[in-house]
Amino acid sequence: MQVLLNIAGYLINSFLIILFVVVLAKYVLSRQGKDLNTVFLGPLIKDFSETIFNQARKFISIEEESTLSITLLVIFVVLFWLVGSFIIK
Repeated sequence: MQVLLNIAGYLINSFLIILFVVVLAKYVLSRQGKDLNTVFLGPLIKDFSETIFNQARKFISIEEESTLSITLLVIFVVLFWLVGSFIIK
């Protein structure tokens, strides 16, 4: 049973890492004022981050994008830590 929990935990953490990297890339590039269409994988980051932000706005009532980015980054780190602490043994 623990093997299945470990596999599920690693899959969840992998997904959280992908979400973290996408939101972090969007945050850093928007802070630098770069156009996401000119950056390598920029359109993919833009589309994926907009989907993440739209879903997050349903649960978190923060309209400013930079504050929402930081909030999501903190949530992803906390969830990563919780999964690593309580599911993966």
